[in-house]
Amino acid sequence: MGSMTDTIQSGRSHRSISLHDLPQEVRQRLVSIAPTMGLAETAIEESIEATANLNRGPPQPSIENARSWQMLVAAFIFQSLYGLALFSPPIYLVTFVEYFDISNLTASWLGSIYIFCCFSIGVVATPLIQNYGCLLTAFAASVAMVIVRALSSLAPNVAMIFVFQSIIAGFAAGTAFVGANVILTKYFDRHRALATSFGLTGIGVGMIAAPVFIAALIEEYGWRGCVLLETATLAHMIPISLLFAEPKDQSKKYTIDANPVTSTHATTPDTAVVAKKSCCKIISDFSLSAFDFTMLKDKLFSLYCFSNFLTRVNSATTLCHLVNYIVSEGFTVEDGALVMSISGVSCMVARVTASLLTNRSSLNHLGVYGVVMLLNAASSVLFLYLPGFIPKCFAAVLFGFAFGFDYTFVPVILVQMMGVDFFARSLAMYNLFSLGIATITVPAVAGLMYDLTGTYDIPLLAGAIAGTVGCVLAGISAVMLSKQIKQDEVIQ
Repeated sequence: MGSMTDTIQSGRSHRSISLHDLPQEVRQRLVSIAPTMGLAETAIEESIEATANLNRGPPQPSIENARSWQMLVAAFIFQSLYGLALFSPPIYLVTFVEYFDISNLTASWLGSIYIFCCFSIGVVATPLIQNYGCLLTAFAASVAMVIVRALSSLAPNVAMIFVFQSIIAGFAAGTAFVGANVILTKYFDRHRALATSFGLTGIGVGMIAAPVFIAALIEEYGWRGCVLLETATLAHMIPISLLFAEPKDQSKKYTIDANPVTSTHATTPDTAVVAKKSCCKIISDFSLSAFDFTMLKDKLFSLYCFSNFLTRVNSATTLCHLVNYIVSEGFTVEDGALVMSISGVSCMVARVTASLLTNRSSLNHLGVYGVVMLLNAASSVLFLYLPGFIPKCFAAVLFGFAFGFDYTFVPVILVQMMGVDFFARSLAMYNLFSLGIATITVPAVAGLMYDLTGTYDIPLLAGAIAGTVGCVLAGISAVMLSKQIKQDEVIQ
């Protein structure tokens, strides 16, 4: 019929293909694309292997060696520092509201824009890494991030904070993060799932350390001194990035064209030089290909994106405003930082658990996601109606655990739902509608509600309601996806 829906249905037939059955060029592209779109790059490989039904050939010699494990340690430390910067904005929010005499609405934009920039830069970072390598890309991005964050300590007004600390630093940090993820895929094959899962737990370390660390520095040195000291800590990303050299025996280079998953040709050294000269065009072509709005014609995909957007209404509100909410309840900033750090511990445990579950083909990942996200909604109710510090900590544990499951299953579900051929583009659209819009808008709306009412009752209740509805829709999506998988199995 020639419709987009028919094309997607055709792409879904690739769901049961094992990653090891694909050509080497396709495997290289597929695994390297995943982390540029989000936080769970290994899940694409896990999901394909989990749904594999074909026999695999004899195992190939492993590329892993002592250097691989050294690279894992470097990537873990690098991502821990990245997590430190990613989860520090909620602490600065409280300080900037008082220092610059701005509204919670304005202060909320500072953190939400930074996170949005970190997650949206993948479309640009992908061609940069493919053409200039992980080392040069991560190094340049780390240097840029350190410089602009240091300059933001001199900001005379909040506008300069927006430009330097939120926008430029966000894009730079996101680019560096992509490089740290991609390099692991080049050093690991047999233990790639273990390596990438362990590397991503570094973000959890940053979530644990950032609130307490930033709150203590602000208390002792003020926010300007804190920014400088935090920047000095983040500057350790620069020498670490110099370790991200590609394996010496990896002679082939790959570029990303308009259809990155289905194209299987490798570039020669001559075409690689041409690719570097036309990097801007490569970025443009990949961006236009990635954001394929016709994907929204698929009813199951659209329902899944909408359900995830609703669950993230609560996540975005709590993550951005948790510290300020604790302060509004009569506690100190240090108490709020401790509550957020507790949620970070729970988040890291959940993220490791979810990563280990990604390769279980018998597991209904979308159904598990919907159930776990109920804890997310319940945490907001507990925050509101359980008085005292200890109950707030318990609610933070529930929120952190749910947040740890928030993204890990996404690539698994999208491969099951849309097929391997449409993974990169479906993930780009998912990130735009389910993650990007929620990140950029919800915290600001919550801040506005607090400015108007003086409490977080409405934002937290609205988040709980939206999250609950999202869980119900996720359950419906899980049933639809199960039926679709069974139908495809019958056809195959």
